[in-house]
Amino acid sequence: MDPLFVLFLHALSASVKANPKKLWQRIKAHFVSRTWYYGLKKSYYLDAGDNNFVPLSKDGLAEEMLVRGLFHSPKIPLRKATLKHQPKNVKPKDKEKEKHKFTEFLSTVRETHRVDWVGELAGHFPGPTNINGVPCLILRGPQLIQPVKGPDKAVYQVVHSLLGGTPEQEDYFWAGFQRAVRLCYAGRYEPQQILFFAGNRDDGKTLLATEIMSACLGGRRIDATSYFIGATRFNADLARCELWIVDDQGDAKGFDRLVYNNNLKKTAADPDVRVEPKGVDAINVAHLFHVVVVLFNLEGHGGSHLAPTIAEDNAGKYQIFRTQPADVPTGPDQYQKLQKQIQAGLPNFLHWLLEEYKPNPAVLSGSRFQVHPYHHPEVLGRIQETGAASQILPIIDQWMLETKIDEWYDSAIRLYQLLLNDQPGTAKIGGSLFKSSISFGRALSDLAHRYPERFFKNEIDHRGFYRILSPAKAKAVESATITAPTTSVVKAKFENPI
Repeated sequence: MDPLFVLFLHALSASVKANPKKLWQRIKAHFVSRTWYYGLKKSYYLDAGDNNFVPLSKDGLAEEMLVRGLFHSPKIPLRKATLKHQPKNVKPKDKEKEKHKFTEFLSTVRETHRVDWVGELAGHFPGPTNINGVPCLILRGPQLIQPVKGPDKAVYQVVHSLLGGTPEQEDYFWAGFQRAVRLCYAGRYEPQQILFFAGNRDDGKTLLATEIMSACLGGRRIDATSYFIGATRFNADLARCELWIVDDQGDAKGFDRLVYNNNLKKTAADPDVRVEPKGVDAINVAHLFHVVVVLFNLEGHGGSHLAPTIAEDNAGKYQIFRTQPADVPTGPDQYQKLQKQIQAGLPNFLHWLLEEYKPNPAVLSGSRFQVHPYHHPEVLGRIQETGAASQILPIIDQWMLETKIDEWYDSAIRLYQLLLNDQPGTAKIGGSLFKSSISFGRALSDLAHRYPERFFKNEIDHRGFYRILSPAKAKAVESATITAPTTSVVKAKFENPI
């Protein structure tokens, strides 16, 4: 028996029930309101209750309507109308009427409840919606946990032990994560900073992402590493998950860092994405909720190459935290026990996070992200030490020493070509660090920002040209034994080379 139909029928007035025409129109409207037609696939979706959308063919929908009560009439007891396909004594004339009713029902569904896209989208709850003018049906949404006030602090203690080594960073994490969870529960998009967690192997970073953050954001997560390094395009699996995790599991080697950093920046602030599921039309989606977590280790193998390149145009989009070993039990079966403990404590934790926690006003901002960026000093220093700019600096120094050049003028692409083609010793190293002259130019720009006494950048016709001094000449400039570079001098050198 269809419980929704039974409730609907009991709510009807006696006068409507006594009038076959009025009763049919009400019954048809009831089932039309629960049925959608997906034109691309020529299929139907029936809401069986609690936003459980059942995909059906035309014949399958006919069977469901027979069972659920579309053909109910005062002459047929409710139990028979909803549980049996057809009474045995139905006359041919009545069968023809039922066929006509079903055809009328299908026509109304196709005319009034047609959708052009069906699937799952992060941050969207089940049901019909309109996205960029396209009528859509969202099949499933995030499984949100109901917050419950209580004393359980197990989840908080795990996070506190993981981040508490630097107390001030906790304020930034809690403020940002509280905002993300509130947006998720409200089904609302706002730009989110990308969260980086740097530490040592097996310190609890993955536990934080997969067991705590994922559950608080609806339980749908995905390994997004391949997308961010440019190995795959944006797809339906990414589109359906609220939490995207970037982690080093062996497939993040030898990628173009320019692509990686551009995807990080774009994801943090760009609300528009193109979702391309297999076998159906693509759709441009605006305001797709997502939180991105990047996990990498500072020592040994395990993802230091996933650390971001920090520049003026992206620094505000990143939160960079330093982790330490979390205070969690170890030993046989302890992880499974910890999982159960976290699951049991999540309702109390969410109530604390959403209702009781008050962010430190010092970490809040009026920017689009609402929280000031935090970059842990140790991690930031390590990023600079191991970044592409720092790795290319000794190569440039060695090249200037071997070629006996004290001062060099030209474009980034020219230096890139020289290092790759004219100097066999530097070609392999430079080629492994940079997949294009564009990423090489970014590294030079970073060096100009960090070492202005040696790298002087000038824009001519929207191209970056550089004046690079050897360490010896830079020291002489610092000692004021020769004239320091000026914009006019460098511009003249570029436009009128000797």
